[in-house]
Amino acid sequence: MNGFEPVPWSDGLPGGGPAERTYEEAVAAWSACWQGADVPRMIANLHDCRILDPTAPQAPLTETRAGVIRQAWICSPWTVFGPYGYSEASKIRAFWPRLTSKGGAVASAAVLGLAQPDRCLQVRNFLFSTPIHPIQLNGADLALQMRTLAEASGIPVLCRGLAHSWREAEIRDAQARGLIAIPNRVVWLYDGAQPAFLERHNTRMDLALARRAGPLRLREPAAVEPWVWERLAELYAQLYLQKHNRLNPAYTAAFMKAAALSGLLEFLVFPSPGGQGLEAFVGLFSGAQQSTCPLVGVDIQQQKPAGLYRKCCALCFGLAAARAHRLNFSSGAGQFKRLRGGVPSVEYALLAVPQASRLKRKFWATLSQGVERWVVPMLLKEGL
Repeated sequence: MNGFEPVPWSDGLPGGGPAERTYEEAVAAWSACWQGADVPRMIANLHDCRILDPTAPQAPLTETRAGVIRQAWICSPWTVFGPYGYSEASKIRAFWPRLTSKGGAVASAAVLGLAQPDRCLQVRNFLFSTPIHPIQLNGADLALQMRTLAEASGIPVLCRGLAHSWREAEIRDAQARGLIAIPNRVVWLYDGAQPAFLERHNTRMDLALARRAGPLRLREPAAVEPWVWERLAELYAQLYLQKHNRLNPAYTAAFMKAAALSGLLEFLVFPSPGGQGLEAFVGLFSGAQQSTCPLVGVDIQQQKPAGLYRKCCALCFGLAAARAHRLNFSSGAGQFKRLRGGVPSVEYALLAVPQASRLKRKFWATLSQGVERWVVPMLLKEGL
């Protein structure tokens, strides 16, 4: 396949790939990816999102103004606690917790509509399910930046993606300076600097499976044939939109190409038997001593799609260990990730509300307390 090369392996782990980069270099790659881009052309179900100054200290910085709109949850607090929350509540096994959670999501959507939650700014919003933050993040400085933005704009400012296990001090410092910390999901963490997850039987088996499959790494995006970008978007849609939730971000072929050409994401693929197509891939963000995987695509029409998913995850685990990176492997598939050494952690969003919006601040503080008390224990128990 044009533009691809085999992934090298050493001591049972995948190797190679781009050189380590700083957080600032990652932001520059993001800016190059989105330069002059039309947002709905890159993420088809993100209808109300404007990218602001990519050079600001809080970059990437985005703005939504619609108030309430059903769109990808990465830019819509209303979608998170309303339609998306309802969908996730449907996965709870126990009857009464499932019923009460679905009812809570319906009520939240109705009440949230009055608060216009989607009229907000988001800082460090890479438009991934898991935002990227500097390893050395100062919670006090972040709080000052967000409060300044909130007062200047007159609308709330949101910062997603702070895993409590790794960001407890930063969350506490931000709260001490007036920010509201809202728990929103459970994510699964893998510490590549101390990769105890490599000792798990399931992880070792999956790594061996991935190695035998002969994955390829995209090296020269400019040489790739157009059908590849379409196929990547198709595989992603099969897993994230068709199988899981249509309110996940609908990344398009245009985004796949832009993310590759800019160096924002590292693409690794599993060719179909015979090498005439693609049956699975991952789009991995790697740099600034951390990794996350916003893109996983699997041909769910295969006889054993679970095997393809296992190989994709194994590549991410193996590269995190080889690079000594922190890997935030997002939410969902809790039992699968637990068996492979993942550590669950509650992920928080920080919110700065303008001083003039006292009623709105009281509303968000009450919501935060309710989610912390009732929803988080259920999510941890269910492994969602």
